[in-house]
Order: sequence, then C-alpha cells, then structure tokens
Amino acid sequence: MATNIKIIDVYSENRISFEQIVADGFTGIIFKAGQGTWPDVPRVHATWWQDAKSVGLMRGWYWLKDARYKPSLEFDALQRATGLDFGELGMWVDVEKPVITMKDRDYNRLPYRGYKFVYDLMYRIQQSGASGFNERLPGVYTSPGAFKLILGPASSEAQMWFAQAPLWTAQYYWFYREGISRPVMYGKWQKEIWWQYRENPDHNIFNGTQAEFKAFHSFDYTPPTPTPPAQFPRLIVITQAAVNGLRVRGGPGTTFPVVDFLRPNDREEASELVEIEGNEWVKIGTARWIAKEFNGIVYAEWTT
Repeated sequence: MATNIKIIDVYSENRISFEQIVADGFTGIIFKAGQGTWPDVPRVHATWWQDAKSVGLMRGWYWLKDARYKPSLEFDALQRATGLDFGELGMWVDVEKPVITMKDRDYNRLPYRGYKFVYDLMYRIQQSGASGFNERLPGVYTSPGAFKLILGPASSEAQMWFAQAPLWTAQYYWFYREGISRPVMYGKWQKEIWWQYRENPDHNIFNGTQAEFKAFHSFDYTPPTPTPPAQFPRLIVITQAAVNGLRVRGGPGTTFPVVDFLRPNDREEASELVEIEGNEWVKIGTARWIAKEFNGIVYAEWTT
C-alpha cells in the first residue's frame, strides 16, 4: 500500500517557514545547493540546513547541471557548497536546461551539453563516496522533455548506467488524484522514487510504502572528509596544442590585448583559475592570463 510521504524542494528565493512545512505534513526538504559553479542556498541562507534539522525535517540537496560549465568545476563548487554532507535524503543532479525559457536549439549550442557531461558530474560524485544511493551514485531529477533532450540520445548501455540511479521525476497533471494518478516512465527506469506532481511550491510524493521509504533512506549519510579544492600557486605546462604559440593576454578573455606568447613545454606558476563562457583561464602573473582550455582544446595542464 502506497503512502503519502511528501517532501518539498526549494531554492534561495523561496520564502519558507520550517515550522509551517512540518505543520503541513511534509517529511523532508531538498535544497538547491547550486548551479554551474555558484552556490545557491548555502550562500544565501547558510542556516537553513541546520534550521531544517532542528524541526525534525529530513534534508537533501540538488545541483542543476548547467551545460555552460565544465563538470570538474561544477563538482568543485558542489563540494565547497555542501561539504559532501548530503543529508538524509541524499544528493540529486538536476538534469534540465540551465534557463527555463531556453529553446532546445540554444541548449544544443552550449559547450557542455548532453548526456556525456551529465555522466561526468555524476561519476565525480560517485567517486567521492559520499552518496548513499545504489552504487554510490547521486539521484537524477528530470522530466520527460528534459530527458528526451539531454539523456535521450545516450546509448542503451549508457541508459542502463543512468537507471542505476534513483529517479525523481517532474510531471504535472491538471487533474492530479493522489493514489490514482501516476507519472509516465522513460529511459530504462522502471519506477520513480519521488514524483514532483506540483510546482510553485514544489511538492513531491514518495512511490512506496512506509517500510520501503525507511529502507530506501536507511543509508549512513555521515559525510566523508572532503578532498580540499586545488590550492594555488600551482605549476602549469603548455601542451603541444599550442604549437603555433599560446597568447598571453592582459586579462581572462579574448577581448584583452596580447602581451606575450608561450610555447609547448613552457612552465609557469598559476595563481588563479576562472571559467568564462565555458572556457578556462589561468592567471600567471600581473595582467598575464592564458587560456588553459578554450573551445574544448586543452592548451595547458597542471604539473609538478
């Protein structure tokens, strides 16, 4: 027999009362940890994580996989924002377009679009060992339309890999009837764990019994000690991709003037790394910047 175990999910601009959430019968809350390379709730409402716990709510995080950003930088930002403490409801990767009004054709122009980069971020979370879900994978939040656009082109083998992760699906019906209405399935998933059946505010219902809910969330969520992000200064070496010379610019971007050139195997000490429009720029001195990775080509690599 199914239950009506429900949770709510929020981001930093939501106005919420944790006491009211409990009074409304919700079991837990999943916060937006961030998107791309910037944190959301941890930055704007640093006390919410503890506030939710203090009133007895189970907690989790979601991170929107933004196709404008490199997965390695997203994982670093996720790690800093959450400390790899994914709470009682776990970590979920939000698979959708980075801007809700974005057209599909514009999404398909982004540098880190598609299922391979979703896999990259999920794999990094899996390797951290912090997730308590099956195979240490994070969960997947998506919808039929977003799945078709982003994960749908994946091979059957890749689809099976994604389906090892628990599914949190978003589908809204005009005539939702609790206990009767059901979401459609897609990919290789056979069932959803959570169904987001209502938005603004987002309400989600668990697919299963009380015993199944308890069993699913019985994992030990004590976070491991996170690996600290790379510290600067760091040595960097120019790759063979810069055989014709790598421009050193006065700032992080192609609009800044060229002040010097570097050649393959040249080594420099880097003091800062930034990502702009999907490209990585490294500072190697006062008003001296190089493109570490530009349009998918790696021009410089970390070394020792």
